Amino acid sequence: MRIGRDVYFDGAWHERSDTRIAPGGAATMARAWSGGRTGDAVKAAITVVVEPDAFYERDLAERLARTTDPQIRALLAAGLDAARRSHYVVELRSVPIGL
Repeated sequence: MRIGRDVYFDGAWHERSDTRIAPGGAATMARAWSGGRTGDAVKAAITVVVEPDAFYERDLAERLARTTDPQIRALLAAGLDAARRSHYVVELRSVPIGL
């Protein structure tokens, strides 16, 4: 599940999606699997990863895919690498699954 806002600019701003949770709000995750060993699960491992530069990551990757100039590609690749390294885990826990 991704929580965030996905926008892009092509001369004007457009919103692809917005799954942010309002202050004081909550998100509920439903059990989305069945059968096999996963059907017997009683706990779920929840990991919350923050990607503070997600917008720049997508933008730089899109620009890199369209660019052929080696100097510009090197700059875009360095920026993309820095954005990807900015990810961090803010929460990691095991929670019981309610049936």
